[in-house]
Amino acid sequence: VFAPKQDPTDFFLLGLGSELGGGWAAGITVTLNGHRHFSSEWGASYQRGKFKMPMITVSNEATSGIEMSGTGMLTHQFHYSLLAHLRPREKRFRPYVSVGPALQLLHLTDAPIKKSNKLFKVGLRNVGLLMAMYNFSKEPPLDGGGIFQMGLQYGAGVKYQVKKHLQIRLDFRETLSPQPDFLRKSFPEGVTDLDEYTMEIERFRTGGPLRQQRLTVGFSFTF
Repeated sequence: VFAPKQDPTDFFLLGLGSELGGGWAAGITVTLNGHRHFSSEWGASYQRGKFKMPMITVSNEATSGIEMSGTGMLTHQFHYSLLAHLRPREKRFRPYVSVGPALQLLHLTDAPIKKSNKLFKVGLRNVGLLMAMYNFSKEPPLDGGGIFQMGLQYGAGVKYQVKKHLQIRLDFRETLSPQPDFLRKSFPEGVTDLDEYTMEIERFRTGGPLRQQRLTVGFSFTF
């Protein structure tokens, strides 16, 4: 809520939310088969999804509106997984399960808060400049920065030996990690006095972990 100090009744309310959508992924893995039933796997993947930010505006001039601003979300992920195969490596058909830690960097392909928005022309035209005053030392996600976090990855799949040095692989993975807060670093919580306005910000956090699911099909070269 923004309210001019000269007239606190002349307020401007801005509500922001976030919504994540699906996309596509590509990656590469290296697997060491040190045991007949267990393998160690290191991998890196590039995942591209969708980020939507609904914006709700209300002012004392009885003007209100809802608009959806969208952009892409990139996830660079590095993981280690322990694979437990149900059949020994001599077999052609080998189902398996996997589990291990993951490191990932999430960031947006654009800064939706900096886009010109028609709703901002009603009430507070310079809301983008006011927000820029409160950026932290690190670049906020809405201004091009990223979120670095750890997660737990698990899944299952099957390998099929087509030829001596060629496999077909079907793999499903799910990564559990904390919910990314793209708005927190850009907006300080509480009441703040600006030169001309009083700004009050309140955040509502989403419960539960972030679940990223990935289904891949590819070829593996064996030695």
